[in-house]
Amino acid sequence: MKEIKLKRTIYVTICLICCCIILLFFCNSKFKDGNLQGQAVKYYKTIQIHNNDSLWSIACQYAPDGNYEAYIEEVSTINHLSTDVLYIGCYLTIPVYNN
Repeated sequence: MKEIKLKRTIYVTICLICCCIILLFFCNSKFKDGNLQGQAVKYYKTIQIHNNDSLWSIACQYAPDGNYEAYIEEVSTINHLSTDVLYIGCYLTIPVYNN
């Protein structure tokens, strides 16, 4: 009887260890640096406006997935812009997305 309990205890312990290893493997594959893989991380950057810069050219350089209109709207909102006129030498805060 004690032998059966011992075998059962060993079996349950091995199963729990295997489940923990599998769980750790899946959690590690889903998360990378504390973020879900494939999910963009947004941070902000300040850029200086140069000759020929426009909201569209900035969006072309920094917008994720080519969603230029939404990016321009976000930049305008962040910087309280009422027009699309940019002045050389001024600074804009822009969102930058990093995968």
